[in-house]
Amino acid sequence: MMNFNIKVPSFLLLALSSPVCRPRVDALLMKNFNFGRLPPTTKEIRPDLYDLVDQQEDTKLNIQLHVGDEETGFLSIHDMIVEINCNQAADDHISLPGSDGLYHSECASGHRRMDVLSKGQFVDMNGSQYIDCTAGCWEMCWIRNRPAGNVVLGFHLPKTYSRNKAVLPEGDMWISFPVWTHEGLIYGQMEKKRVLGEIEFNDIRCDEELDKHDMTHNPIMKAIHLNNAYSFEAKRDEMLNDYSLDTIPDIDQFSKLQENTLLSKNGLIWNKDGNDDVLLGRAVITTTTSSSSSSSSYTSSGGRLMP
Repeated sequence: MMNFNIKVPSFLLLALSSPVCRPRVDALLMKNFNFGRLPPTTKEIRPDLYDLVDQQEDTKLNIQLHVGDEETGFLSIHDMIVEINCNQAADDHISLPGSDGLYHSECASGHRRMDVLSKGQFVDMNGSQYIDCTAGCWEMCWIRNRPAGNVVLGFHLPKTYSRNKAVLPEGDMWISFPVWTHEGLIYGQMEKKRVLGEIEFNDIRCDEELDKHDMTHNPIMKAIHLNNAYSFEAKRDEMLNDYSLDTIPDIDQFSKLQENTLLSKNGLIWNKDGNDDVLLGRAVITTTTSSSSSSSSYTSSGGRLMP
Protein backbone atom coordinates (compact mmCIF):
# COMPACT_ATOMS: atom_id res chain seq x y z
CA MET A 1 0.00 0.00 0.00
CA MET A 2 1.22 3.47 -0.86
CA ASN A 3 0.61 6.35 1.53
CA PHE A 4 0.33 9.91 0.20
CA ASN A 5 0.07 12.45 3.00
CA ILE A 6 1.17 15.44 0.90
CA LYS A 7 -0.91 14.91 -2.23
CA VAL A 8 -4.56 15.23 -3.04
CA PRO A 9 -5.83 11.73 -3.83
CA SER A 10 -5.96 11.18 -7.57
CA PHE A 11 -9.70 10.51 -7.49
CA LEU A 12 -10.17 14.20 -6.64
CA LEU A 13 -7.21 15.55 -8.60
CA LEU A 14 -9.14 16.34 -11.77
CA ALA A 15 -11.87 18.07 -9.80
CA LEU A 16 -9.54 20.10 -7.59
CA SER A 17 -6.90 21.24 -10.04
CA SER A 18 -7.10 23.27 -13.20
CA PRO A 19 -4.31 21.36 -15.01
CA VAL A 20 -4.95 17.70 -15.71
CA CYS A 21 -2.21 15.43 -14.32
CA ARG A 22 -0.86 18.13 -12.04
CA PRO A 23 1.77 16.12 -10.15
CA ARG A 24 1.67 18.04 -6.85
CA VAL A 25 -0.67 20.51 -5.21
CA ASP A 26 -0.66 22.45 -1.99
CA ALA A 27 -0.58 20.09 0.99
CA LEU A 28 -3.40 22.03 2.63
CA LEU A 29 -5.85 20.68 0.06
CA MET A 30 -5.38 17.26 1.61
CA LYS A 31 -7.83 18.38 4.29
CA ASN A 32 -10.77 18.25 1.87
CA PHE A 33 -12.13 15.03 3.32
CA ASN A 34 -11.25 15.68 6.95
CA PHE A 35 -14.56 17.23 7.97
CA GLY A 36 -14.18 20.79 9.12
CA ARG A 37 -10.45 21.26 9.50
CA LEU A 38 -10.13 24.08 6.95
CA PRO A 39 -12.51 26.75 5.61
CA PRO A 40 -14.09 25.89 2.25
CA THR A 41 -13.02 27.39 -1.05
CA THR A 42 -15.51 28.72 -3.58
CA LYS A 43 -16.24 26.29 -6.41
CA GLU A 44 -19.13 26.25 -8.88
CA ILE A 45 -20.88 23.04 -9.81
CA ARG A 46 -21.15 21.95 -13.43
CA PRO A 47 -24.59 23.37 -14.36
CA ASP A 48 -26.04 20.12 -15.75
CA LEU A 49 -24.51 17.75 -13.18
CA TYR A 50 -27.85 16.77 -11.64
CA ASP A 51 -29.29 16.13 -15.11
CA LEU A 52 -26.39 13.78 -15.89
CA VAL A 53 -26.90 11.86 -12.66
CA ASP A 54 -30.68 11.71 -13.03
CA GLN A 55 -30.23 9.95 -16.37
CA GLN A 56 -28.49 7.00 -14.71
CA GLU A 57 -31.20 4.37 -14.62
CA ASP A 58 -29.91 0.99 -13.47
CA THR A 59 -26.47 1.31 -15.06
CA LYS A 60 -24.49 -1.85 -14.32
CA LEU A 61 -20.71 -1.92 -13.98
CA ASN A 62 -18.64 -5.11 -13.93
CA ILE A 63 -15.48 -4.19 -12.01
CA GLN A 64 -12.17 -5.92 -11.40
CA LEU A 65 -10.11 -4.88 -8.37
CA HIS A 66 -6.35 -5.33 -8.36
CA VAL A 67 -5.14 -4.69 -4.81
CA GLY A 68 -1.44 -4.48 -3.99
CA ASP A 69 1.71 -3.90 -6.01
CA GLU A 70 4.73 -5.77 -7.35
CA GLU A 71 6.29 -5.88 -3.89
CA THR A 72 3.28 -7.35 -2.06
CA GLY A 73 1.83 -9.30 -4.95
CA PHE A 74 -1.76 -8.82 -6.04
CA LEU A 75 -5.17 -9.68 -4.69
CA SER A 76 -7.23 -9.77 -7.90
CA ILE A 77 -10.99 -9.64 -7.40
CA HIS A 78 -13.18 -10.40 -10.40
CA ASP A 79 -16.83 -9.99 -11.37
CA MET A 80 -17.96 -7.45 -8.81
CA ILE A 81 -21.15 -6.17 -10.43
CA VAL A 82 -22.78 -3.02 -9.10
CA GLU A 83 -25.85 -1.16 -10.29
CA ILE A 84 -26.03 2.61 -9.93
CA ASN A 85 -29.14 4.71 -10.35
CA CYS A 86 -30.38 8.22 -9.72
CA ASN A 87 -32.40 7.53 -6.54
CA GLN A 88 -31.23 8.77 -3.18
CA ALA A 89 -29.13 6.31 -1.17
CA ALA A 90 -30.44 4.61 1.96
CA ASP A 91 -29.80 6.32 5.29
CA ASP A 92 -27.06 3.87 6.32
CA HIS A 93 -24.70 4.81 3.48
CA ILE A 94 -21.02 5.59 4.09
CA SER A 95 -19.46 9.03 3.63
CA LEU A 96 -18.24 10.14 0.21
CA PRO A 97 -15.30 12.45 -0.53
CA GLY A 98 -17.35 14.84 -2.65
CA SER A 99 -20.76 15.02 -1.00
CA ASP A 100 -19.32 14.95 2.54
CA GLY A 101 -16.01 16.68 1.84
CA LEU A 102 -15.51 20.23 3.00
CA TYR A 103 -14.45 21.50 -0.41
CA HIS A 104 -16.86 19.80 -2.77
CA SER A 105 -20.22 19.34 -1.12
CA GLU A 106 -21.48 22.08 -3.45
CA CYS A 107 -20.03 20.38 -6.55
CA ALA A 108 -21.27 16.82 -5.98
CA SER A 109 -24.50 15.02 -6.76
CA GLY A 110 -25.14 13.81 -3.24
CA HIS A 111 -25.39 10.17 -2.16
CA ARG A 112 -27.13 8.06 -4.80
CA ARG A 113 -28.29 4.46 -4.61
CA MET A 114 -25.95 1.62 -5.53
CA ASP A 115 -26.76 -2.10 -5.30
CA VAL A 116 -24.21 -4.91 -5.35
CA LEU A 117 -25.67 -7.46 -7.77
CA SER A 118 -22.74 -9.85 -7.64
CA LYS A 119 -20.06 -10.10 -4.99
CA GLY A 120 -16.53 -9.93 -6.30
CA GLN A 121 -14.50 -13.10 -5.86
CA PHE A 122 -10.90 -14.21 -5.69
CA VAL A 123 -9.15 -17.55 -5.26
CA ASP A 124 -6.77 -18.44 -2.45
CA MET A 125 -5.52 -21.73 -0.98
CA ASN A 126 -9.00 -22.36 0.45
CA GLY A 127 -10.76 -21.94 -2.87
CA SER A 128 -13.10 -19.18 -4.05
CA GLN A 129 -13.69 -16.32 -1.61
CA TYR A 130 -16.41 -13.67 -1.97
CA ILE A 131 -16.19 -10.01 -0.97
CA ASP A 132 -18.94 -8.65 1.26
CA CYS A 133 -19.72 -4.95 0.78
CA THR A 134 -22.30 -2.97 2.75
CA ALA A 135 -23.59 0.62 3.05
CA GLY A 136 -22.80 1.29 -0.61
CA CYS A 137 -23.57 4.51 -2.46
CA TRP A 138 -22.13 6.60 -5.29
CA GLU A 139 -21.76 10.19 -6.42
CA MET A 140 -20.64 12.25 -9.38
CA CYS A 141 -18.41 15.27 -8.72
CA TRP A 142 -17.78 17.87 -11.40
CA ILE A 143 -16.64 21.47 -11.07
CA ARG A 144 -17.75 23.98 -13.67
CA ASN A 145 -15.36 24.42 -16.62
CA ARG A 146 -13.19 21.43 -15.64
CA PRO A 147 -12.34 18.93 -18.41
CA ALA A 148 -13.30 15.98 -16.21
CA GLY A 149 -15.24 15.00 -13.14
CA ASN A 150 -15.32 11.82 -11.10
CA VAL A 151 -17.69 8.97 -10.40
CA VAL A 152 -16.96 7.68 -6.90
CA LEU A 153 -18.30 4.40 -5.52
CA GLY A 154 -18.22 3.93 -1.74
CA PHE A 155 -18.40 0.67 0.22
CA HIS A 156 -17.90 -0.62 3.74
CA LEU A 157 -15.99 -3.89 4.14
CA PRO A 158 -17.00 -5.75 7.33
CA LYS A 159 -13.81 -7.83 7.32
CA THR A 160 -10.27 -7.90 5.93
CA TYR A 161 -9.39 -9.91 2.83
CA SER A 162 -5.87 -10.92 1.87
CA ARG A 163 -3.86 -13.04 -0.50
CA ASN A 164 -0.17 -13.49 0.23
CA LYS A 165 0.97 -9.99 1.31
CA ALA A 166 -1.72 -8.05 -0.57
CA VAL A 167 -4.42 -6.81 1.81
CA LEU A 168 -7.86 -5.26 1.32
CA PRO A 169 -8.51 -4.00 4.85
CA GLU A 170 -11.73 -3.84 6.82
CA GLY A 171 -13.47 -0.46 6.82
CA ASP A 172 -14.61 2.15 4.31
CA MET A 173 -13.26 1.98 0.77
CA TRP A 174 -13.73 4.15 -2.32
CA ILE A 175 -13.35 3.35 -6.01
CA SER A 176 -13.15 6.28 -8.40
CA PHE A 177 -13.30 6.66 -12.17
CA PRO A 178 -12.82 9.92 -14.09
CA VAL A 179 -15.72 10.98 -16.29
CA TRP A 180 -15.20 13.17 -19.34
CA THR A 181 -16.84 15.06 -22.15
CA HIS A 182 -15.47 14.41 -25.64
CA GLU A 183 -13.74 17.79 -25.61
CA GLY A 184 -12.38 17.28 -22.10
CA LEU A 185 -10.99 13.87 -22.99
CA ILE A 186 -9.13 15.31 -25.99
CA TYR A 187 -7.60 17.90 -23.65
CA GLY A 188 -6.72 15.23 -21.08
CA GLN A 189 -5.09 13.02 -23.69
CA MET A 190 -3.01 15.97 -24.93
CA GLU A 191 -1.86 16.69 -21.37
CA LYS A 192 -1.07 13.01 -20.81
CA LYS A 193 1.00 12.96 -24.00
CA ARG A 194 2.84 16.08 -22.84
CA VAL A 195 3.63 14.59 -19.43
CA LEU A 196 4.77 11.28 -20.94
CA GLY A 197 7.02 13.28 -23.28
CA GLU A 198 8.56 15.07 -20.29
CA ILE A 199 9.11 11.72 -18.56
CA GLU A 200 10.90 10.38 -21.64
CA PHE A 201 12.98 13.58 -21.95
CA ASN A 202 14.14 13.42 -18.33
CA ASP A 203 14.90 9.72 -18.65
CA ILE A 204 17.09 10.34 -21.72
CA ARG A 205 18.88 13.27 -20.07
CA CYS A 206 19.52 11.19 -16.95
CA ASP A 207 21.18 8.47 -19.04
CA GLU A 208 23.23 11.06 -20.93
CA GLU A 209 24.55 12.57 -17.70
CA LEU A 210 25.45 9.12 -16.36
CA ASP A 211 27.34 8.38 -19.60
CA LYS A 212 29.24 11.67 -19.26
CA HIS A 213 30.01 10.79 -15.64
CA ASP A 214 31.53 7.47 -16.74
CA MET A 215 33.53 9.01 -19.60
CA THR A 216 35.25 11.85 -17.75
CA HIS A 217 38.24 11.47 -15.43
CA ASN A 218 37.83 14.92 -13.91
CA PRO A 219 36.46 14.45 -10.35
CA ILE A 220 34.73 17.85 -10.40
CA MET A 221 32.97 17.07 -13.69
CA LYS A 222 32.05 13.63 -12.37
CA ALA A 223 30.30 15.28 -9.43
CA ILE A 224 28.52 17.77 -11.70
CA HIS A 225 27.26 15.08 -14.10
CA LEU A 226 26.16 12.84 -11.23
CA ASN A 227 24.25 15.71 -9.64
CA ASN A 228 22.60 16.48 -12.99
CA ALA A 229 21.62 12.83 -13.38
CA TYR A 230 20.01 12.81 -9.93
CA SER A 231 18.10 15.99 -10.82
CA PHE A 232 16.66 14.54 -14.05
CA GLU A 233 15.89 11.27 -12.28
CA ALA A 234 13.97 13.09 -9.52
CA LYS A 235 11.88 15.01 -12.07
CA ARG A 236 11.13 11.80 -13.96
CA ASP A 237 10.16 9.87 -10.84
CA GLU A 238 7.90 12.66 -9.57
CA MET A 239 5.86 12.52 -12.77
CA LEU A 240 5.88 8.71 -12.84
CA ASN A 241 4.35 8.74 -9.34
CA ASP A 242 1.32 10.71 -10.54
CA TYR A 243 -1.12 7.80 -10.54
CA SER A 244 -3.86 9.88 -12.18
CA LEU A 245 -2.03 9.42 -15.51
CA ASP A 246 -3.36 5.88 -15.75
CA THR A 247 -6.94 7.09 -15.35
CA ILE A 248 -6.85 9.23 -18.52
CA PRO A 249 -8.24 6.78 -21.07
CA ASP A 250 -7.04 6.06 -24.57
CA ILE A 251 -9.56 5.91 -27.39
CA ASP A 252 -10.76 2.39 -26.48
CA GLN A 253 -10.64 2.71 -22.69
CA PHE A 254 -13.93 4.38 -21.84
CA SER A 255 -17.65 3.62 -21.77
CA LYS A 256 -20.51 5.94 -22.70
CA LEU A 257 -22.83 6.93 -19.88
CA GLN A 258 -24.57 9.41 -22.19
CA GLU A 259 -23.76 10.69 -25.66
CA ASN A 260 -21.23 13.22 -24.37
CA THR A 261 -20.42 11.65 -20.99
CA LEU A 262 -17.54 9.18 -21.11
CA LEU A 263 -16.56 7.02 -18.14
CA SER A 264 -12.93 5.91 -17.93
CA LYS A 265 -12.52 2.15 -17.55
CA ASN A 266 -9.44 2.62 -15.36
CA GLY A 267 -9.83 3.84 -11.79
CA LEU A 268 -8.24 3.82 -8.35
CA ILE A 269 -9.03 2.11 -5.04
CA TRP A 270 -8.58 4.15 -1.85
CA ASN A 271 -9.15 4.11 1.86
CA LYS A 272 -8.02 6.30 4.74
CA ASP A 273 -5.48 5.75 7.50
CA GLY A 274 -6.25 8.47 10.00
CA ASN A 275 -5.84 11.73 8.09
CA ASP A 276 -3.89 10.13 5.26
CA ASP A 277 -5.28 8.81 2.00
CA VAL A 278 -3.93 5.39 1.03
CA LEU A 279 -3.83 4.01 -2.49
CA LEU A 280 -4.78 0.32 -2.30
CA GLY A 281 -4.68 -0.56 -5.99
CA ARG A 282 -6.35 -0.18 -9.37
CA ALA A 283 -9.87 -0.84 -10.59
CA VAL A 284 -10.94 -1.76 -14.13
CA ILE A 285 -14.46 -1.66 -15.56
CA THR A 286 -14.76 -4.61 -17.93
CA THR A 287 -18.34 -3.97 -19.11
CA THR A 288 -20.99 -1.27 -18.72
CA THR A 289 -24.65 -1.98 -19.50
CA SER A 290 -28.08 -0.52 -18.89
CA SER A 291 -31.27 -2.38 -18.02
CA SER A 292 -32.86 -0.75 -21.06
CA SER A 293 -30.31 -2.42 -23.32
CA SER A 294 -31.42 -5.66 -24.95
CA SER A 295 -27.85 -6.93 -24.77
CA SER A 296 -27.64 -6.76 -21.00
CA SER A 297 -26.22 -10.00 -19.62
CA TYR A 298 -26.89 -9.35 -15.93
CA THR A 299 -29.72 -10.86 -13.96
CA SER A 300 -30.46 -10.79 -10.27
CA SER A 301 -32.65 -12.66 -7.86
CA GLY A 302 -35.22 -11.03 -5.63
CA GLY A 303 -32.52 -10.17 -3.10
CA ARG A 304 -30.57 -8.26 -5.78
CA LEU A 305 -27.42 -10.09 -4.76
CA MET A 306 -25.51 -12.95 -6.32
CA PRO A 307 -24.06 -15.33 -5.00
